[in-house]
Amino acid sequence: NRAQTGNFRGYIGFFEQGSYGVDETDKRQHEGATAKAAEKAPLDFKEVFHIGTELSQDHPFYTDLLYSDNVWPEGEPEFRAALTEYYDEMLKLSEQMHELFALALDLPPQFFASKARTTPMNSMNCVHYPPLNQFAATSGEEASADQMGIGAHTDFEAFTLLNQHGAKEACLDVYAENGWTAVPPIEGGLVVNVGDMLARWSGDLFRSTVHRARNPTSEDRTSIAFFSHYDFDAFVSPKDLPSHLTPERKYAPVRAGDHMLKRVAAANLTGEP
Repeated sequence: NRAQTGNFRGYIGFFEQGSYGVDETDKRQHEGATAKAAEKAPLDFKEVFHIGTELSQDHPFYTDLLYSDNVWPEGEPEFRAALTEYYDEMLKLSEQMHELFALALDLPPQFFASKARTTPMNSMNCVHYPPLNQFAATSGEEASADQMGIGAHTDFEAFTLLNQHGAKEACLDVYAENGWTAVPPIEGGLVVNVGDMLARWSGDLFRSTVHRARNPTSEDRTSIAFFSHYDFDAFVSPKDLPSHLTPERKYAPVRAGDHMLKRVAAANLTGEP
C-alpha cells in the first residue's frame, strides 16, 4: 500500500510509519529480540515533513524511497527557504562529523566523507509529536500502554543529528545497559545518534543507538532529525579498519543502498521499492 498521503517525500501523516524491526546491529537482538516481536508495536503517533537528496529518475540508483523530488507546500516560500538553509548547514556539519569518526578510528580524515559525495542517502525529518491526551481525538481509539511517538528502533544511516530545540519535556529515550534512559533537551545542543551503517563499518566500536520518542503528556513537541548517510554504492565492511583495531563484531560486507532500501521499505506504508 502507498502511504495515505501518496508520497514518501513531503508530508507523512499519523500512523503511517512504524514496524521498524530489529537490525543485526541492534543491541536488542543480542538479548533475544526478534523482528517479529518488534512488528507488534503500534504505528507512530506523529506527523512528519520529509526532504532529502534528489536524483533524476534516469539515474541508475534512483528509487522513490531514497531520491524522489522533494514536495513543498504551495505558497510558503519562507518555509522552503528556512528548511533548505538548515539542511545545508547540517550537510556542512556532517562533513566535519565524518572526519571526526574517521580520525577516531585511525582512518584517513576523508575516508567516510569521500564516500558520501555522489549519491548520499541523506534526508531530514521535521517531526511533530502531539501530546498523548490528543490520541483519542486523532485516532478515534484509546491509546495502548505501549503507544509511542516513534517506536524503538536504530537509525538506518551513518549517524543522526537531532535538534530538540524548544522541547520542555525529556521524551527521547535511549536503550542502555540498565534499560531505557531519558535524554533531556539541551538548549543550543544536538544529539548525535550512531546508526546501522557506521556501526557495521566500525565493527561495533561505535554502537548503533536504540532509541524511541514518547509523546509528551500535555504540550506539543517538535524536533528536526538530519540523517547523514553514505553513497548508494558504498560497500561497508569492518575489514577497512586499521589492523591494530579489533572490531567487536565482524559484519559481512553490505552495499549501503541495499541495506537502506530494505529497512526504509519495511518502516513506511509505501510498499516494496
